[in-house]
Amino acid sequence: MAWLIGLRDLQWGRRRFAIGVVATALVFALGLLMSGVSASFDNEVQRTVRSFGADAWLVRAQSFGPFTGPATIPESSAASVRDVPGVEGADPVAVLRATTETPERANVNLIGVVPGGVGSPAGYQARLLSRGRAAIVDESLGLDVGDRLDLNGAGFRVGALTSGMTYFAGIPTVTVSLRDAQRLGLGGHGPQ
Repeated sequence: MAWLIGLRDLQWGRRRFAIGVVATALVFALGLLMSGVSASFDNEVQRTVRSFGADAWLVRAQSFGPFTGPATIPESSAASVRDVPGVEGADPVAVLRATTETPERANVNLIGVVPGGVGSPAGYQARLLSRGRAAIVDESLGLDVGDRLDLNGAGFRVGALTSGMTYFAGIPTVTVSLRDAQRLGLGGHGPQ
């Protein structure tokens, strides 16, 4: 009988040991997952700034961050930044949010750039943006070149597609001219 009690104790202990191993592995896996998510948000900011072909991003001191709650800076500030020794180029950029109804209702990150300037695509795509009412859209939005794109109720044409141009955990990015972005997101006015 004593051997049966000893065997049951070993079986019970084995079960507790297995539960302990599984629980430890789960906590370790969650820790790795959370550190990976945290690192991806840090990398997202660096990747986004690099996508503009820039080394740095200037924001107003009162801003919560360059993408989460930017405070506007006058467009004229770009000229004074260009005069700083070592600066090769500086242009205003509008970082806004917009809503689209095409292909379905969704939020998008709206980027307004000076065509041919910092953050702007080069060549044909820059000329496309300079004509107005044209957009360069991340393919994750599900549109093709030539499709109509509604942004905050205004009609645009998809002129080109990008791949992997998302931020805020995968929200697609739409790039338009700075003037179009100002009309869409700032009531037609640029930062004064």
